[in-house]
Amino acid sequence: MTARRRIWRFGLVTLFATLLLMPAWYWVAADLAKPVLSVAGWSMTRLYSWASGFSTDGVIGQLHTSLSVLIPQPDGSNALGFVAPRVDYRMHGYGMVLLWALFLGSWPRRIWLKLPLATVVIFLVEVLTICVAWLHQVLNLSEAAVFIQTGHSTLAQEVVLFLFHFDLYITTVFAPILVWAAFDWPFVAALAPSQARRAPAAPDAPAS
Repeated sequence: MTARRRIWRFGLVTLFATLLLMPAWYWVAADLAKPVLSVAGWSMTRLYSWASGFSTDGVIGQLHTSLSVLIPQPDGSNALGFVAPRVDYRMHGYGMVLLWALFLGSWPRRIWLKLPLATVVIFLVEVLTICVAWLHQVLNLSEAAVFIQTGHSTLAQEVVLFLFHFDLYITTVFAPILVWAAFDWPFVAALAPSQARRAPAAPDAPAS
């Protein structure tokens, strides 16, 4: 099979697999979200003293904190509340669909081993992006008094802001592609034009 035909076949299968898998993934997203949100919540409670726990409700993960905030009441008084950022798993988990579609498109050797391993890698990426989304809400979207309570520097605030936008627009889309390429590098290399794969010929020796 020529490289051009392989590219067309790979592209069509990947496209149709994405269109078929996306609605199915959306339908079972609540079941897929729970382990991801649970690992992310557990990680946050171990890394930050102000993270006191977490809860999940379908595709929504809520981080509970000890960061207090005053909530204005209708009678003019203030009630004490605590910051509890919420994250929708569907905003960070759809990269898994792209990963599966890419594997179905190229169907690498030993896919039964490579696909589960790649899925674990993307699972960890999803955990990381959800943690960053929670941090973004705490450090950048909350009141200044909340940020002071965290004890973090403004540098940490800027780093989290950058990571949040990078994750949202770059990581979720490109991480599956990079992971797939790493696990199926022979297929990726085979798509290169034959001229690019062929070693340059040695120059002709000058005539005597």
